[in-house]
Amino acid sequence: MVHSFTFRSEASRLAGIFKGDPLQEYLAYYRLGIDGVFTDFTADGVKARDAYIAELKKQ
Repeated sequence: MVHSFTFRSEASRLAGIFKGDPLQEYLAYYRLGIDGVFTDFTADGVKARDAYIAELKKQ
């Protein structure tokens, strides 16, 4: 299992390609194959996980 550490949700901490949207960063890593994330922003981490699971169910 691979869990990435530490995801941040502040716009100043995100790469420019995510345009201030932390969900897009979390999802990018889930799509690359990580199993989970460590974050200080639990609500964002859960939201991203749930969105990724929903994507998988559509496939």
